[in-house]
Order: sequence, then structure tokens, then C-alpha cells
Amino acid sequence: MKKNILLIISILLFIVSFGICGYLYYQNITLEKDVKDNKTNINKVQEKIDNDKKEIDEKESEYEKLKESVKENLEELNIWEETKENLKQSLS
Repeated sequence: MKKNILLIISILLFIVSFGICGYLYYQNITLEKDVKDNKTNINKVQEKIDNDKKEIDEKESEYEKLKESVKENLEELNIWEETKENLKQSLS
């Protein structure tokens, strides 16, 4: 009788341990899939960040060129205004 009870308990423990191993294997596969998906998403985000940095650098370069152009035009305007004032004074 004791042998039968020990045999039944052993079989139940074997079935439980087999079920736990199966569950952990399933969870491992799920986690590996999630990790792979996350790596793909991280790569996409990194690529988007790199593209945005490149675009920002281009815009900053364009801004600097426009800034220099405005500065030159302002200096030219000041020269023309001085010339205008000098002409007015000379005609007076």
C-alpha cells in the first residue's frame, strides 16, 4: 500500500515538474520573441533619431547661412543709409 502511494505521489510530482518545465519553455519563447521585437523597435527609433539629427544639422547650417546673409545685407543697408545722409548734407 505504501509503495502504491509513493508511486502515485512520484508520478504526480513527475507530471507537475514536466508541466512546470513546459510552462517555463513557453515563457522563454515568448520572452525571446519580445526581446527580438524590442530590438527591432529600438533599431527603428535609433534610425529615426539619426535621421532627425541629420535634418537638424542641415537646418542649422541653412540658418547660419541665412544669418550671415542677413548680416551682410544689414551692413550694406547701413552703408547706403550713410551715403544717403552724406548726399543730403552735401546738397544742403
